[in-house]
Amino acid sequence: MKNFLSLLIALVVSLGAFAQGINIQNASESLQDNDFVKALQYLDKAAVHPKTATNFKVHMMKGVINQAIATQATKEMPIWNISVNGKTYALNLKQANELSNITPNAIPEAIKAYKKTIAVGGKKVDDREITPLMANLLSTSWNNAAQASNEQNFQGAYEGFDQVLEIYNAGKKFFSGNPQIAQYESLAKVSKGLAAYYVGKDDIAVPLLEEAIEDPKTQDVNYYRTLAEIYKKKNQNEKFTAILKKAKAKFPEDKGIANMELNAAITGGNADVAINKLKDAIAKDPERAELHFNLGIFNSELYKKETDPVKKESYYKAAKNAYEAAAKRDANNPDYIYSVAALDLEKASAIQKLANSASDAEYPKLQKQLDVMYAGLTTVLEKTRMTYEKSANFKSEESQTSYKQVLQALKTIYVNTNKMDKVKQIGALLGE
Repeated sequence: MKNFLSLLIALVVSLGAFAQGINIQNASESLQDNDFVKALQYLDKAAVHPKTATNFKVHMMKGVINQAIATQATKEMPIWNISVNGKTYALNLKQANELSNITPNAIPEAIKAYKKTIAVGGKKVDDREITPLMANLLSTSWNNAAQASNEQNFQGAYEGFDQVLEIYNAGKKFFSGNPQIAQYESLAKVSKGLAAYYVGKDDIAVPLLEEAIEDPKTQDVNYYRTLAEIYKKKNQNEKFTAILKKAKAKFPEDKGIANMELNAAITGGNADVAINKLKDAIAKDPERAELHFNLGIFNSELYKKETDPVKKESYYKAAKNAYEAAAKRDANNPDYIYSVAALDLEKASAIQKLANSASDAEYPKLQKQLDVMYAGLTTVLEKTRMTYEKSANFKSEESQTSYKQVLQALKTIYVNTNKMDKVKQIGALLGE
C-alpha cells in the first residue's frame, strides 16, 4: 500500500510538472498566433509553479510579450520578427499595442522578466537572442525618456532615463564590446542628472553632472551651467567659482557662462570687480545695452559714496557715459533714458543745497550751473515721460511707479525754475 501511495504521489507530481510544461508549450503556440493575452495567462501559471518558476524560457517569453506591447507599430515595422528560445515569431505590433491600456507598465514588466531570465538561466540564456531584445528595449525606453524631456515633462524624463540605466545595467554583460550601446549609459546618467535638477532633486543631480563633466564623451556647457546654478543655490561659493573657472577654460566664448560670472560679480557687492567684468563683457559685446546700463549703475553707486571731489566727478562722468550708451542702443527703453536724468538729478540736488546756503558772491555761479542742468534735465525727463506713455507695459505697476518718479522730478524742476503752468500740467498727470 505504501509503495502504491508513493507511486501515486510521484505520478501526481509528474503530471503537475507535465501540465506546467504544457503551459509553456501552449504559451509558445499562442504567441505564434499573436494571442498575447492567452500566452500571458499560460506563462503566469508557469511562472509561479515550483517546477517551472526557474525555467528561464517562461520569463523570456513574458519579457518579449511586454516588450511587444511597449514597442510602437510603425509603417516601417508593423511586424516584429524575433527569435526566442530557439523559435521564431512574427509578432503583430499593432495587436500588441492594443493591450497598452490594460498593461501600462509594459516596459517595467519586460525589464523585470529579462532580469529574471538572466538570473535563473545563467549560461543557458542564448546571448544571440537576449542581446538584441534588450538593446531594442533600451532604445525604446531612451526614445520615451527623450520625448518626455523634449515636452518638458521632467518627472517623466527623470523616471525614463532611470529606466534606461536599469536596462543597461541588467544587460551590461551582453552589451560589452558594443560602443554604440555603451554610450547609452553615460548619456542616460547626465540626462537623468539634468531632469533631476528640474524636478528639484539636486542631491541626485550633482554627482551625475559632476561625473559627466569629467567624461570626454559627455561635454556640454549646459552641464557646467546647471552645476553652477545648484552650487549657487546651495551657497557653495568655492564650488561655484571653481566650476565657472573650469567652464570658462573649456568654453571661453560661451555667453551664458560669461553672464553667470558677471552676475556673480555684480551680486557679490565688489564694485571694482564688477566694473572690470562689465568692461570686459562690453569689449566682447559692445551693442548690448544692458551691459552699459549695469556699468552705469555701479559707477553711479560709487559716485554717491565718494567724498573726494575729483574721484566723485570721475565716477559721475563714467556713470553718465554708460547710461547714455545704454539709451543710445535701446532708445525705446524708458528706464535707460531715465537713468541719465536720475544721475543728473542727484547732482543737481547737491548743487541746489550748496546754492541755498551760498554767499551772495558764490550764488550766481551755482545758479548758472543749475540752470544749465535743469534745461538738459527737462529735455531728458520729458522724453522719458513720453517714452513711458507709449510703452506697451505702461499700465504695469513697475512702469507706473517709475513714471510717477519722472513726473515728480519734472514738477520739482518746474517749481525751481518758476514755470507754474508746467507745474499745473504735471500735477494733473499726477492726479493732484
